[in-house]
Parts: sequence; C-alpha cells; structure tokens
Amino acid sequence: MKNKKLRELDRLLKVAKNSLEQLNIKVKGLNDVRKIQGADGTWDYDHYMLGMYNGIEICVATIEGRKPVFRSRPEIWGRDKPVSDLSISSM
Repeated sequence: MKNKKLRELDRLLKVAKNSLEQLNIKVKGLNDVRKIQGADGTWDYDHYMLGMYNGIEICVATIEGRKPVFRSRPEIWGRDKPVSDLSISSM
C-alpha cells in the first residue's frame, strides 16, 4: 500500500514537472512575441500595433505576477512619417 502511494505521488510529481516545463516554454514564446512586437517601427506604427504590444504586455505581466508597463502613443506614428529618399531610391 505504501509503495503504491509513493508510485502515485512520483507519477503526479512527474506530471506537474512536465506541466511547469510546458508553461515555461509558452511564457518564453509569449515574451519572444512581445519583444518582436515591441521593436521600433512595429509597436509605434499605428494605434492597432500599439494596442497589440500593450495587450501582449498585460498577458505577460499577469503571468509573471507584476504590473504591466504600457507604452504610450508616440508623438508621430510610423505610418505618418515621411519616407526617406534613400528608401524610395532602393525600390
């Protein structure tokens, strides 16, 4: 009986450890997505992209148990910035 309980506890511990590993993989993936979305030229392109970044940030902050650090609207949206002559001539 004692060995049966120990085996069951060992099985449950392995399941919990595997679940934690899977959660850590998913959190890392979410952090990677946040980093990509937070790149200059992406998050500050328009309202939608800023909202995407801030939405991902609130998800990560919730999982990590911290207050989210939101980004504010830039003075000029990326979509409204003039295209430089260099980028036009390289097309």
